[in-house]
Amino acid sequence: MKTIIALLSASISMAVAAQTTTPTESMLSPQNNATKFTYDKITLAPYARLVGGISYANNGYEAGESGSLTEVASNQWGTSFIGAGMTVELTDSMRGVANLETGFGTKDGQTNIEDRLFDRRANVGVQHDNYGQITFGTHLMLSQQVIKIDPMAFQSIGVNTLVNGVNDTFAENSVVYRSPELYGFKLDLMHKFGGKVTESKRDEGSSATLTYNNENLEILALYQETKDEFGHYTGGEFYGLGTQGQWRYAETYALGASYQFSDLKVFVGYQDVEASDSGYLLSYEFDTDAKMGWVGANYNVTDKLTANAAFYRVTKPFSGKQSNLYAAGINYEMNEYFSFYTTVGYIGNNTINPDLISDVGANNHALAYWNVACDNTEDCDGTNQLGGYTGVVFRL
Repeated sequence: MKTIIALLSASISMAVAAQTTTPTESMLSPQNNATKFTYDKITLAPYARLVGGISYANNGYEAGESGSLTEVASNQWGTSFIGAGMTVELTDSMRGVANLETGFGTKDGQTNIEDRLFDRRANVGVQHDNYGQITFGTHLMLSQQVIKIDPMAFQSIGVNTLVNGVNDTFAENSVVYRSPELYGFKLDLMHKFGGKVTESKRDEGSSATLTYNNENLEILALYQETKDEFGHYTGGEFYGLGTQGQWRYAETYALGASYQFSDLKVFVGYQDVEASDSGYLLSYEFDTDAKMGWVGANYNVTDKLTANAAFYRVTKPFSGKQSNLYAAGINYEMNEYFSFYTTVGYIGNNTINPDLISDVGANNHALAYWNVACDNTEDCDGTNQLGGYTGVVFRL
């Protein structure tokens, strides 16, 4: 009965090799500490992570008013989730795998995607030692692997901020192939089926990542594309690559690397996002291209304390928008189950030609891409924002 309860409570792949990790890496990988249950040839590994604290940001804007906002921090450092992975031995070199995972926020206890129980992972497949793994169902899009080259480790203030969460997506109705590692190289491929009878390429997506590991060096190359319900790269929740709202329907390319120098780990990366069909069949003009570069570092101050710092810059050639993000934080790991975190960020936006604002919108990017920054409701273009969050992480 305990095993059944554990299975119903969770999910993730259990093919996680034992390795030495920094405090930040172990905080992000609860499955490394998961208790495993084994019965006959079946192995079950349930796990969970809960994150909560306090967040603050100035120069916020909503309903025609501007000001600061202080609230409970729920998913800013990283989402809370509960999951489990299961494997069953089929032959000496082959096993069946299954994964379930639900993401939620401690602020209100709601799942991250409304009316979806397993909103992050719900997939099943097979894994072979020589030929790799294939799974079918719901997966995180491969773009989430940019965590490997993000100095802020995929926090809400980090690699996703200026590209409006284009990396933070999931794919239902999808198939994923993960190759075994060969001479340090590993290839992952994904396809999300559109599922429309009359137009098979509607609402579909694909992604691919190639990683290379050689002792202290890690390199990641990424390509991903997702189309809207009409089969076009139209940009975000609103047409184009605007300041507010998640960018969902675009092509994106990323290349980056990290290198470990003893206690210091350095990062460098570049990402290009293109929404070539922005404003499809409309006479308006929109930003269709955004280019972002970043550098950063993690430093192990002690065995338990890690300091993180990063600088990100995004530019949009059409409108001339430029936004700079400065981020810094610390993570203190009390033990393998409990940690504290603090992160601060400052975002600076330039001003653009007033004649373009009616089409592309003001340049008032906020630290959270679902918001906008504005310290003067009569003119929100070029506004800056300062904020951060602090809290605790509990993981099993």
